[in-house]
Amino acid sequence: MTSPSPTTLQSLSITLPNSFIEMLPMDGGGEAARNWFVGYLARKVLRADNERKEAEYHNLGAKEMERILGASPRRWVINPLLTARVIEVNEKYAAGRFSKGYRLSIAYRLELIGGDYRVEQLTDKAQLRRFSRWQERRHEKALERFPHLQHQLDAADHFTVDLQALDDYLYDLELCGKWRGKELAKGRHEYLTAQAKSMAAFFDGSERWAHFASGRIHTALTNTPRDLRQFIIPKNGDDLIEIDLKSAQLVFLCVVIRSFYRQGGIYGSEDFHQKVIEDRFDLFERDGLTPSDVYPFISTVLHDDIYTMFQEEYLQGSYTILNAKQRRLPHIKREAMKKATFSKILFTPNRTPPSAAGGLRQLVWNEYPSVMDFIQQFNDHSTRTKRSSELATLLQELEGSFFNEHLAGALAAFEPDCGFFIIYDAVFVSERHAEALQGWLESVSRTLYRAELSHSSSLTLT
Repeated sequence: MTSPSPTTLQSLSITLPNSFIEMLPMDGGGEAARNWFVGYLARKVLRADNERKEAEYHNLGAKEMERILGASPRRWVINPLLTARVIEVNEKYAAGRFSKGYRLSIAYRLELIGGDYRVEQLTDKAQLRRFSRWQERRHEKALERFPHLQHQLDAADHFTVDLQALDDYLYDLELCGKWRGKELAKGRHEYLTAQAKSMAAFFDGSERWAHFASGRIHTALTNTPRDLRQFIIPKNGDDLIEIDLKSAQLVFLCVVIRSFYRQGGIYGSEDFHQKVIEDRFDLFERDGLTPSDVYPFISTVLHDDIYTMFQEEYLQGSYTILNAKQRRLPHIKREAMKKATFSKILFTPNRTPPSAAGGLRQLVWNEYPSVMDFIQQFNDHSTRTKRSSELATLLQELEGSFFNEHLAGALAAFEPDCGFFIIYDAVFVSERHAEALQGWLESVSRTLYRAELSHSSSLTLT
């Protein structure tokens, strides 16, 4: 595996909205840093697959800003871009927990989506050195957080990419002008092409970077649209199998709730996140601290498909909760129900207590009051602008620890010749190693929580 060093990187492609290019040069120094920062935020917009993600703020801490943008980034980069209304800043932050957020102003986001931009080459040596060192430091921090990450990255050597089939797919997309049922704008097509190149570079070893953020390991693969994964093939000639954890976020929500009550049900602990991650217990053990209605919620998550609690009636606007196990929803309806579960129940901005909210939240509260009260109080205590983001981050931290520390560690120790790669809550492996990997997934879940967490496997072919 090789990566560009500060001394070998000669240029860097950055995407800049045309109207931003037209206003250049801006007064004062810092031009290269400003251009890089606008290009960084532009890439975030082009990478998004929906309007909500396009408008997200992206967090960078003060030290990280200095590392990538040079000394006095507020003076030379942020303030000039704010004055010119190129970017917007979410000024809220909490030391040691989350940083200020940045995004492009809506006019520039719309330009990018509409294809009104150019790809420029950044050649400023000082900025290239800062970028390379920033990349290297992020990679080092990821390795520090998860010591088995290097083995995980090396295990990707067992796979390659069918470049011809991938090129044909991108060409067909360009001809039909559609992607996922929507018009394939210039910006989105170029983004898909760039992601395809990054995926290929990851597997040929030339750009196998990783970084750790919000509890998760991020690589070129975690950013790659699902459609492109079908072109990843095991070198041993097998089919590629995807094994994912069923209802992963809700499983880890169960872990958080049980750990919370085991710790005495007290909010405000500065190291609460770490205590939850390090906690080991039997998910179903009656400990006298956990309210009784938590256990049937855990059972529904682990042993049933919890999304079948919310049947077709919910999609049509009336609400029905069924306690008995029901048939699984068709995939399309289940995906809609899954999104509704998080947007309407877990990650809602609604500050009204669920007991008084009416509708879906109240109905779930009637069934599992302790679960809903925990979610409400946890979100109420968050100091983040998006009140549910702290809970989302904690669930991601648990997910990251489960897969990148415990499962990857087991594979490194006992299946060192097994090729695999991890994308958040899913593991990809060649068919001949799928059974062994499933066994280790079950072993890890029994070790941590004395329970077998459900998983599913499928071919990645579409």
